Amino acid sequence: MTGPARPLRKRLATSLGSLLEPATDPRQPPPSAGTRQDELLAQVRQALLNVGSTHRRFSEQIATGTMLAQQLREQAAMARRIVLAGGPLAVAVGAFTLYMVAEVPFSAIVPAFFTDSLHASTEEFGFMLSLRGVAGILGGVLIVSAARRIQATALLAGGLLTYGFAIGVQGIINSFWPGLWFLVLVGPAAAAIQTGMNTLLQEASPDRERGRVFALVGVLAGIVTIAMSVSAGALADTIGTRPIVVASGLLQILPAMLILRRFPRQDVAPKVV
Repeated sequence: MTGPARPLRKRLATSLGSLLEPATDPRQPPPSAGTRQDELLAQVRQALLNVGSTHRRFSEQIATGTMLAQQLREQAAMARRIVLAGGPLAVAVGAFTLYMVAEVPFSAIVPAFFTDSLHASTEEFGFMLSLRGVAGILGGVLIVSAARRIQATALLAGGLLTYGFAIGVQGIINSFWPGLWFLVLVGPAAAAIQTGMNTLLQEASPDRERGRVFALVGVLAGIVTIAMSVSAGALADTIGTRPIVVASGLLQILPAMLILRRFPRQDVAPKVV
């Protein structure tokens, strides 16, 4: 079987090669040695151009990575200075970080919580989002008018406690329609948190460092969002979404207590870091 099959395979391969190769005009003379040399040189030049282009792209990627690494080192150095300096700015950044740690898990699993634990339909989930949107608009208008008469620390602490209460009660009740109305509080509470937190960070930051402080806050938000979203998703597969919702509400107490403990009065004068 091996003897006759080998010539057959060879003839088949030759036929396929002839079929697939580009058609040539039999009237054309075969390429000369000089033509083949020119074609080879053209291919070499193209290969060199491709290598140069690849090298440039690789160098640009290295430069971008180096710049990002330098920015991260600068942010880490600034975070270290803020922590070592202490004072209002360290407390404000710490409160923001604790708020994100408490908030991100709820935001990450809220669709699964409403569909799996509360058995809400698509229409009910959409109604909940619409209600939260309307409450957020009305809450924003209310907070803007109230912020002129309420201290930023009191506004922030009140928003954190109200937000945590609304979320925690939703998880404890574990029923869509009764718990839905507590979520109306989320809109004004979220507006109070954002207004109070931004005001506190601005007032606690030295003028020359304010941009870097908010850049640091953005980096911290990104890191916490990635870490807590992945952790919340994995944990929800093990223990369910309801305990995470309750824990997210309870954890809002931590930044609120930090603010109330360290800022019993409006005393957030900036400290140079």
